[in-house]
Amino acid sequence: MAITAHEAIAAKAAPEYARYLEVREQARMAHGSEAPTAGRASVAAVITVLAPVLFGTAAAIFLLVGYALRLASPRIAADSSLITTGWLFAAGTAASVLVAMISLLLTALRNASVSPSHEDGAMTQEVAAARAGWRQALRRRGLEPFLRDVRKAVNGGLDHDRAP
Repeated sequence: MAITAHEAIAAKAAPEYARYLEVREQARMAHGSEAPTAGRASVAAVITVLAPVLFGTAAAIFLLVGYALRLASPRIAADSSLITTGWLFAAGTAASVLVAMISLLLTALRNASVSPSHEDGAMTQEVAAARAGWRQALRRRGLEPFLRDVRKAVNGGLDHDRAP
């Protein structure tokens, strides 16, 4: 029910939300940071994600086919080259996973939050206060009346069901 009425519930606290967005944007501009850009993955990020998957898939295929050929007929010469290729791809998988883990660690260190300076603390507190005000208004003027109305409707339905 609340999901279908989320726009009406959120509209009850629209002024506080606008204030929160304004204060948050001012804080972001004061820090000199830009809004995060969603949906833009670099080529290196795509390769970092895809390489372990592709290397691992290739390793599994080459190893399965190579060992299957060896089991089927021990005289086929291609089985040893397929098995060697499979193990090379397995090594590539391990190396690409290691590179992905290191790049993930470096990204986490680069994007780690830094403790705010004294000047930034006032702005952070202002953002926190604006957010708290918005959440309080949302709860008091949006969610609580909605839940009271739902409770009345449910209780009214129950009373109606009990009548002879």
